[in-house]
Amino acid sequence: MKASIKITSVGGGTIGAGNIGDVTAGDFNFPIENLGATDATFDGNNAMFILLNSSSGPGDTPGLTSYATYKFHVSGSTDKALLGKSFVDAILSNNGSGESKVKLPAGVTITAWEITDLLY
Repeated sequence: MKASIKITSVGGGTIGAGNIGDVTAGDFNFPIENLGATDATFDGNNAMFILLNSSSGPGDTPGLTSYATYKFHVSGSTDKALLGKSFVDAILSNNGSGESKVKLPAGVTITAWEITDLLY
């Protein structure tokens, strides 16, 4: 099995129109080889972004770049640094095969995930 991070979603979230993702409850695996940097600066405490490798491309605004991302919608988060650490710890703890579970802070749940973009 390829190295991956595993999230558990409680479902019930909403994703952007036309975006690929899932709002149902369940477990989902995301290959580590596809993951780039995390970005916790957008959407307040309600989402976590992970940029996808090799995803840079022309943005809609001159001088800016659009990056494809996984966007994880969360509820119950009050500390974006702890939320980001949960994802980073799962990535770093993987030994190169199998899955590493994302262990969220107490009271935090994932409600949906989607593939979207960030414009810098």
